[in-house]
Amino acid sequence: MSPKNDNALGLLLRELRVKKGLTQKEAAKETGFSQTMICLYEQKYYHQYQNRPGLPSFIAMIKLADAYEVHHSVIIDKAVEIIRRDGLLNKKN
Repeated sequence: MSPKNDNALGLLLRELRVKKGLTQKEAAKETGFSQTMICLYEQKYYHQYQNRPGLPSFIAMIKLADAYEVHHSVIIDKAVEIIRRDGLLNKKN
């Protein structure tokens, strides 16, 4: 099964950032990520070395949740939904 062509997690991250009233630059400062990385997380994120769709790291999701003042499960649950939906648990790395 190939990954779906959507950006559910990126849209959620953007929504949470905007709801918190942060620009991408401000979110970058809050998390310690670059503004470019915040932008990539909100768009279709690609693994740097594998050039395939991916998800932010677990630590990145927690940092984003902290910056946006939401429980980490809001972001992590969406990531788990995508992993299950796309059958990523059944794929060999």
